[in-house]
Amino acid sequence: MATTTATPAAARPAAADDLGAHSLAGLLERNARAFPDKPAVIHPAAGPRRDGASPAYRTLTYGRLQQAVEELAAGLTRAGITKGTKTVLMAPPGPELFALAFALFRVGAVPVVVDPGMGVRRMLHCYRTVGAEAFIGPPLAHAARLLGRRAFAGIRVPVTLGRHRLGRARTLAAVRALGARGGAAAPVAAGRDDLLMIGFTTGSTGPAKGVEYTHRMALSAARQIEAVHGRTRDDTSLVTLPFYGVLDLVYGSTLVLAPLAPSRVAQADPALVVDALERFRVTTMFASPALLGPLAAHLAAAAPGRHPLPDLRCVVGGGAPVPDTTVAALRRALDPRARIHVTYGATEALPITSIEAEELLGPEDGGEGGGSGVGGAGSGGTAARAAEGAGTCVGRPVPGIGLAVLPVTDGPLTGSVPHLPTGRVGEIAVRGDCVSPRYHHSPDADRLHKVPDDTDPAGPAWHRTGDLGYLDDDGRLWFCGRSAQRVRTGTGDLHTVRCEGVFNAHPQVRRTALVGIPASPDSGWGRGGRTTTRSGTGSGGTGTARGATESSVAAGNGNTSTAAAPTTATDNGPAHSATPPCETTGNGTPRRPTPARVSAVSAPAHSATTVSGSSGRAAAVSGSAASAAPGSETVVGGSAGSTSAPGATTAGARAGSAAAGMAAEGSGTARSRTGGRGSAGDGTALGGSATAAPPGVAPGGVPADPRRNRLRPVVCVETVDEDLDEAAWQRLTAELRTLARTHAPTTDLQEFLHHPGFPVDIRHNAKIGREELARWAERRLTPPTPLTPRQRAARIVPLAGWAYLVGGAVWAAAFGVPEARLPRLLWWADAVLSTAGHAVQIPLALPRARTAGIGRPAAVGLTMLYGATWWRQL
Repeated sequence: MATTTATPAAARPAAADDLGAHSLAGLLERNARAFPDKPAVIHPAAGPRRDGASPAYRTLTYGRLQQAVEELAAGLTRAGITKGTKTVLMAPPGPELFALAFALFRVGAVPVVVDPGMGVRRMLHCYRTVGAEAFIGPPLAHAARLLGRRAFAGIRVPVTLGRHRLGRARTLAAVRALGARGGAAAPVAAGRDDLLMIGFTTGSTGPAKGVEYTHRMALSAARQIEAVHGRTRDDTSLVTLPFYGVLDLVYGSTLVLAPLAPSRVAQADPALVVDALERFRVTTMFASPALLGPLAAHLAAAAPGRHPLPDLRCVVGGGAPVPDTTVAALRRALDPRARIHVTYGATEALPITSIEAEELLGPEDGGEGGGSGVGGAGSGGTAARAAEGAGTCVGRPVPGIGLAVLPVTDGPLTGSVPHLPTGRVGEIAVRGDCVSPRYHHSPDADRLHKVPDDTDPAGPAWHRTGDLGYLDDDGRLWFCGRSAQRVRTGTGDLHTVRCEGVFNAHPQVRRTALVGIPASPDSGWGRGGRTTTRSGTGSGGTGTARGATESSVAAGNGNTSTAAAPTTATDNGPAHSATPPCETTGNGTPRRPTPARVSAVSAPAHSATTVSGSSGRAAAVSGSAASAAPGSETVVGGSAGSTSAPGATTAGARAGSAAAGMAAEGSGTARSRTGGRGSAGDGTALGGSATAAPPGVAPGGVPADPRRNRLRPVVCVETVDEDLDEAAWQRLTAELRTLARTHAPTTDLQEFLHHPGFPVDIRHNAKIGREELARWAERRLTPPTPLTPRQRAARIVPLAGWAYLVGGAVWAAAFGVPEARLPRLLWWADAVLSTAGHAVQIPLALPRARTAGIGRPAAVGLTMLYGATWWRQL
């Protein structure tokens, strides 16, 4: 059961109510007046150090920090940065960053923050759309500003963090000296709904959008994190995300900057992180799974049993899905009193929900190894049910957050929008003081993501997160994937997280990614659903389909007999597919049982089918057979852990099945994941859709994309053994198909592709590049497109260069070097272009080649041979 550490009122930062009575800058000033000599920021000292040596640290007290803030605020004001000035802030994590941020808050200026990991082109687009007027950054950033004049046309006050001026930019030291000479000024009064900051979304599933943070939103987030994680001013916090460092200074606690590069978190040395945790007796930390995973492994290997970190009482994971195996490893390694939380949030709303390790994994059994079951978890946690295809349990809403599940649609929601009942999959929507009220200068984004509440017109609007999920009977939220990444087929929508959880449980699978590629007219995917299965036999003319673990016969009268699965069929309204969001899920990313191969098991209809690993957990348990006539009510029962939604009915001829529901159409069978039939253009959405739209129009009234509504689902698989041979891959594929057939959310998934290594977000090493994987899968499964005459001609050029280079070398060896100067100059120019010119392109070609599933040796060879004429087409 989730726990929230209660904090005595005397230990809180003055009192939680004070957070609503001050600005962020005012709270920092209050702390500095109360305890000026208390350490505020402890940071690694700049300068070189020996490999493996612990870094030296420096300390900045609250009094010195407040002095720097006041001097910078006065200097920025005299330089022209005043209330409302939108200011690009590009500073590495350190004392300067926090001093500048609070100085800008103090004068009422608006910092503009963009994640540099999104790439230069997207960053420039963000700065251009926001219309920044001031720029504070290091010399390299100013060089980019001077080159990208279009994006920074409105900059009138540049400030450099370097020691020397660049162009007309002032140095930070000069700005601070200017403020010190004139004396500190009082902070600018700010209203609760005044603009505090603009932060941009990552743009991983669409264009990056500027999110407006108000003072009310920031103070509310501070209050909620304080309540959920029991934060106090007595804490010492390890910071890997600057936003949490700002909150530490608001609480009055001490923050320790982790010894790592924010853009390369996955490459951080966990030994140095542990050194900082021990040296400064850190009590709480926030980190992404890219750091928590290596940290847990290091702690487990450092010493048997518990690692001596008795001061660390709270660990918060977020920023990307945190694997339950990571949470279990941390729980085994840390002190039993430590609490491990996993948070769910968004750039527009942080935090939304939180779940603690005990509820996620179940209570520890206290035996050797920290428990039983998967990953050392007990048997009662939500993570144990991820392999059944329910998604990821992300916990309960934090205090002050309103949460609803809305119908799925790609367009705006207008009018009276119904909230879906418990157990129905839809789009997650939130409201509250900690939710951003709007996007910056983006009315189209506001129209799409902000939904007014008809029951409370004066209150805040609902914010559509773009995530899919559902609420269970205990009020917990289960995450099913991104709405933009759902794979839409003629039989319904497939959700990434629900489907991938089934396959990630296989011990030979490292992780999987569900993608959709355009379906060819004769592929069987599209309007009528797929008529045959990849494995087993099928005959569309006789209306039968068989798989290794199912036996279903559908006659022309629409009656279907199948083996029942431990799922619940829910009614999605007329002409919509039913979905059984099994009351199951795990914490997110890959969960693998301990070594055991999942084997294919054949079973006749009406029998129980079990696929299990060494953990002793049944992957699927079938109940009794069931059949449904059109319009009849179906309740599909099975094992403990599955629940029936009230009023669950069938839409047309459907029946629950361990493999799938079968929708009869004429004399043939159409395979449906959950029973029932959907049309490619009818706006069908799994587990709760908006009102059906006319043919050719997507829900919300926007034109339907025929490629999007007619997709062929493919599962890309990254295995534990990267050098899996063909025979082993075929065996694994058969086992994955067996898993797919025994779980309702994955019944239609029969195509699997082995990928050597997924493209991932370099900032977290967790977010998968699905668009790149989809392009790779499409190239693998569709006939290669012949080169155009222009492309063939372009490839002749580098080949001719190599021929001239080799021919010239042979000629010189056989007949001597020509005396004519022109052939010699041409040969040397060709040598430079064909060797050095192609070699410098290898770093650019390798990421594209890896995404395309091409090995490193082949990619290097083809790049050296063809240069850019090869890799630019990937």
